[in-house]
Amino acid sequence: MELRWDGVRSLADAMRMLRQQVDRTPRRSGFGSSRVYRHQFAEKRLPTLEEINAISPDTPVFILHLYDARS
Repeated sequence: MELRWDGVRSLADAMRMLRQQVDRTPRRSGFGSSRVYRHQFAEKRLPTLEEINAISPDTPVFILHLYDARS
């Protein structure tokens, strides 16, 4: 149960993918994301907790943020 954001350049696309994964995941079972960098998205930010919770209020989501020199 992993959501891969490798090569995803838009936060909007990443959030769309998150919603699709939530829809496929049994409620309350949860899933994780691939490694993500803040600067990989055109918006130069990660999703906020509020944005994630709005999409996934009942399905736990783990997002692995990796530090880079630009973070």
